[in-house]
Amino acid sequence: IPETRIVNPPFVSSLSFSHDGKILAAGLGSGHVGVYNAKACETLGAFKAHAMGVSSVEFPTFGNDLKDGLLLTAGSDKSLAMWQGVGGDMGAVKLKVRVGLPEKPNWIATSSFGGAMVAVADCSATIKCCYFRQ
Repeated sequence: IPETRIVNPPFVSSLSFSHDGKILAAGLGSGHVGVYNAKACETLGAFKAHAMGVSSVEFPTFGNDLKDGLLLTAGSDKSLAMWQGVGGDMGAVKLKVRVGLPEKPNWIATSSFGGAMVAVADCSATIKCCYFRQ
């Protein structure tokens, strides 16, 4: 398999491709999210998503991530955030909503089944599911 290196960011904890495969988001230990044009192998920029490390990133299966640039992030600061404008003009990335969590999240996954559902796995014995209003 040929290797193509885009960047070498510090401590990557999670990766997610946009649904068209052109944009790659990386959750970083610094609390930033790095955003990369995977097709052109170039860095688009980064934004501060959390006060502590980003544990998980995901372009959601609900909404229109190609049009809206929606990205979900979970952080060691015990929060889940939804961002808008990721993959376009990085100066236009905006926090859409932030939700506090009872535990540090380790992983997130999304589903459009029944609406905009987000599953959160943390250190507890329970996977928590919550719904976002669009």
